[in-house]
This record gives sequence, C-alpha cells and structure tokens, in this order.
Amino acid sequence: MKSDNRVDLSGITFGDVFAGYLVQDYDSGVLADIAGLTYGANLTWNVTRLTTGNLLVFRRVEETTQGLASGVVKTGANVSVDHELQRNLIVTLGGSFSAEKFKGATREDDYRILVASATYMLNRHFHLEFDYKYLNRNSNEDGGDLASNIISLRLVSQF
Repeated sequence: MKSDNRVDLSGITFGDVFAGYLVQDYDSGVLADIAGLTYGANLTWNVTRLTTGNLLVFRRVEETTQGLASGVVKTGANVSVDHELQRNLIVTLGGSFSAEKFKGATREDDYRILVASATYMLNRHFHLEFDYKYLNRNSNEDGGDLASNIISLRLVSQF
C-alpha cells in the first residue's frame, strides 16, 4: 500500500504514522457512542535485497453484530518477515496480537495469530499460495474461546 505520508527513513526503511481522535455517533438510543484516540504506524524494513520485515501497530473502531454492542475498539500489532528463496518462491512468517473491547457490552477478546506461508509464482499472471494459520481467541464471554488450525491452498490470478 502506497501512501502520500510515507517517510523514507534511510533508503531501506519506510514508514507511515498517524494519530487522531475518533467519534462515532449513533442515532439509535440503544447503541452507545464511541469516542477516543486512534493511531497507527506501518514500518517496512528491507533487511537485504531478499528479506523484508514489516511492523504494523494500530487502534481503530470496527463494526460488530454482537448483541447490543455498537462497535469494537481494536488495538493490536502485526509483525512479518518475507524472504525470497528463489526468484519465484517467497516464504513469509508472521504473527499478530489484538485486544478487542466491545462498546456497550462487557465482552473483551484477545487474539493471537501465527502464520507461515509460501507463494510460488507460476508466471506473471498466476501464482500458488500455501498458508498455515494458527488462531487463538481468549474471551471473557462463556463459550467465546477458540483455537483453530487453518491450512489453505489457493490459485491466484492477476491481470
């Protein structure tokens, strides 16, 4: 993602940073309004010509369908490392953590995700993606905890 606010820190490290205050008002008297600090930072470090590291931190509001909650205030961080093993084979390792607080409800969830993936470029229009993802959710709501292992194989086209 290219941004007009991107800062070149050294020719090999680039970043975007933002901070602000958000207000989300609802016409409904049932849903609670949301207001508070929002922020984010995205840092890309080209460690070598073949290896890139990414760091993303954020705080934002997301929509929800959970009971009487008006939205979710989500705070988190993602980190990943991509390495080009061959010109047409890229492997990625990453992880993320996020804390979610449901506005207007007592529910709070913590997510931890670990990802390992490989992308094989068949040609300039098609590539295969293989992913393994471990997702863990801890919730203060009864029955809200979750642990899953997800394996996927995709054929992707782009023109």
